[in-house]
Amino acid sequence: MVSILSPGVYVVEKDISTYPVTIGGSTVGVVGFATKGPLNKATLITSPENLINTFGLPNADLAGQGLQGALEILEATNSLYFVRVADEAEAAEASATIGFGACPAVAVSANDFGVSGGNDLTLLISGVDNNGNEIYPGGRLFSIPAGTVASNQTQQAALTKVIGNALDSSPISVQFPTTVGGDGTINPGALSTEAGIIVLSYAGSGASLYVSASVSDSVAPVNTTNGNVGNYATTATAEGRSFPLTDVKFVAESIYKGSGYNLTSVDGVTRGNSIEVKNLGGANFTVTVNQDGGTYESYKANLLTGPNGLIKLISSDIDNPTSEVILGNIYTGGTTEVTALGASSFVQPANTVFGATIANGAARFIKLLAKTEGLSEGEDGSVTSYDAVVIGSAAEKSGIYALDDDLLNLSIAVTPGLQTERVQNELISLAQTTTNFIAVVAPPEFITKTVQGAIEPIRFLHGSSS
Repeated sequence: MVSILSPGVYVVEKDISTYPVTIGGSTVGVVGFATKGPLNKATLITSPENLINTFGLPNADLAGQGLQGALEILEATNSLYFVRVADEAEAAEASATIGFGACPAVAVSANDFGVSGGNDLTLLISGVDNNGNEIYPGGRLFSIPAGTVASNQTQQAALTKVIGNALDSSPISVQFPTTVGGDGTINPGALSTEAGIIVLSYAGSGASLYVSASVSDSVAPVNTTNGNVGNYATTATAEGRSFPLTDVKFVAESIYKGSGYNLTSVDGVTRGNSIEVKNLGGANFTVTVNQDGGTYESYKANLLTGPNGLIKLISSDIDNPTSEVILGNIYTGGTTEVTALGASSFVQPANTVFGATIANGAARFIKLLAKTEGLSEGEDGSVTSYDAVVIGSAAEKSGIYALDDDLLNLSIAVTPGLQTERVQNELISLAQTTTNFIAVVAPPEFITKTVQGAIEPIRFLHGSSS
């Protein structure tokens, strides 16, 4: 505590840097242009970071100063509603396209290996991923001696116990043939000819898998073109396959239109979004949505019809999206949209294990290709003659009419930097009609050269001639 013993001038410093932003008594509705985010919807914004994350940074190419004005307002209050407007006929979604591929696979067939009282089996396994990286430098031996599992179990169980089954971190997994019933259910297939199938976790051209066995006539490549198994021998090499984008592709498209989703890099600063796919063990892969150079969302998915199905995790429904950034669709034949795996052009064939078959190119073990693709081709749709876009429609509650909502509890409405007489008159008329808020407008720029010029439009708007 400071004790003042004599008259004088004293300076007392108080640190208020940790105090919260003042909660203003007025809620402001801001209408303006932006590079991304919801269109013609009053969106609650609670911080500058929230504004930039949702609607992007201010951009000199955009009409008006909606984002700049909103940032200024957030310095004095902790919330506002921002309505993004755009010429939707000229605006466009940003998108990225990821292809599909088949994983290399080798079938194993031998008599009673690994079971108690049966035979020994040793496998030498090596391979490379899509980038040419070795999964086991120099190869790795997997020993499956008799007695690995009890006599009442199967050699399939022994193979799985030693190699594993679809761990995310494993470069290989053991799969078994299945069939698909008429109702779409997946049933175990006949195991008489194939004890199991060793599958590389990486899909696409460039990936390969090599398996050598200690038992004669025990391994064979699984043909990724038609899903069949080749002739059994002591050694087998299988190659991955990439499908042309005209056959099948996954398209990630921004939920909203705008250039703010386009991946860009300026002076070492990354902006926008990209889609990154990484292959995991078995049928699984991750689809990561990167934003502004960092991870924003990530989904562990596969191409099966269960809860981790790609289109279930990344919804194609704009009215019910699961991602905050993208919608996902699978297209076959170049243009046919497939929103549910199981449609006739994208189905699981008989004797498959995971994934789906592609029309005119059946294959087992289908996954997305591991790659990173930036979103591009997004357009803002801003126009030089913006009056109609900003005013919007009373019937559709678009433009400034998106603020005509009693639940918003607005006190003030502004259209920063949009100074045309038509926009200002419409905003004032809306304020007068609803009596919900005060319209704060700036005089048209071309007449503000003098004080009287600034007063004149105010007199005009109020119908005064004196």
